[in-house]
Amino acid sequence: ILGYHLEQAYRYREQLGPVTDDDRALALRAAERLEHAGRRALDRRDSTATVNLLSRAAGLLPGESERRFELLQFAGEELGFMMELDRASEAFRQVIDGAGALENRLLETHGRIWQSVMTFWGDPDFGVRELLAAADDAARVFEELDDARGLARTHDWRAFTYSHMGRYADSEEEAARAIELFRRIGDRRLAVEQ
Repeated sequence: ILGYHLEQAYRYREQLGPVTDDDRALALRAAERLEHAGRRALDRRDSTATVNLLSRAAGLLPGESERRFELLQFAGEELGFMMELDRASEAFRQVIDGAGALENRLLETHGRIWQSVMTFWGDPDFGVRELLAAADDAARVFEELDDARGLARTHDWRAFTYSHMGRYADSEEEAARAIELFRRIGDRRLAVEQ
C-alpha cells in the first residue's frame, strides 16, 4: 500500500512539471516498496501480482538502470509461465537490449535463454534442438561467470528439452542437477517445482 501511494505521488509530480532530484528519490522509494511486494508475490507463486508489482517498480527506475532490467527479467519469467508469450518476449527484448547496452553479459544471457524458451513455446519452427543449443550456449556463459541460478535454470531447460526428445534418463539427470543447484542457492520454491 505504501508503495502504491509513493508511486502515485511520484506520478502526480511527474505530471506537474520537470522532475527534480527529490522526485527521483521518491520514485526510487516507491520502486523499492513495489519490488519488495513483488518478490513476496513471487515467493507465494502469485504470478499476476508479481508481474504487476515488478513491472511497476521497473517503470519507476531510470531507463539505464541495471535493476530495472533485472526486475523486467523476473516479470518476463512469470509472464512466460502465464503463457503471455508476446508480453514476455517484449520484456526479454528490453532486458537483452538494456543489458547489452550496459555490457552486462550475465543479465543479457538470462534474457536470451528465456527469449529462446518463449520462441520454443510459441513458434512451431523452433524445435527442441534449437532450445537445447540455446541452453548449452547459456550454460557456458553461466559457468564462466559463476552464476548458480543461471546454471540451475539451464539444467532445468535441458531436462525439459530432453523430456520432449524422449531422452528420459538424460532428463532425470538434468532435473536432479537443477534441484541440487536450486537447493544450494536457497531457492526452495524452484527446487520443489522440479
